[in-house]
Amino acid sequence: MSRAGAALATAALVLAALPAHAINKCIDRHGKVSYQAAPCPESSKQEKVSVMPGPAPSPAQGAAAAKAPAFGPTGLLSEGEDRADPRMDAIVSTLATYEGCEIAAPQFARENAAKYAAWRAENAQLLDRLPHSGRYIKILQIERSRVQNQLGDPAARKAFAGSCESKLGPVLSPKTSK
Repeated sequence: MSRAGAALATAALVLAALPAHAINKCIDRHGKVSYQAAPCPESSKQEKVSVMPGPAPSPAQGAAAAKAPAFGPTGLLSEGEDRADPRMDAIVSTLATYEGCEIAAPQFARENAAKYAAWRAENAQLLDRLPHSGRYIKILQIERSRVQNQLGDPAARKAFAGSCESKLGPVLSPKTSK
């Protein structure tokens, strides 16, 4: 499978695990496809994509989940799922924050698009792991929900927009040690 095909499959898997909503499929002039909550840049072709939720758990599955011990900071993860990884925590946090900045601070996102693309390339191995990790798919859903809740309140949205540089600047432009 080509790298582009793998990226598309990865994006489809991640998106399929998320709650139903519409997202934007952006196709740039070079044919590169990306998915985002924010509108696509003017130079890209934009298509709306509806993401459908998976089937609801059966009553037996729901009862088993209710009896399972809570695990992790959210209490939503079972002990048998893949283990915590600080690198994946950072990946999920950066993804959700950048997506929020695309909405709350589009100028920041435009100015940092190349840095974000470089960050994604540098972290490709961890990003490829994301759709195979039940733990981090759930954490990404929680982070995205948290960001969306902040963006829903005008005052919180303004504060979020104002923090994009301080939250993402060090991640997208890390200082290299000599």
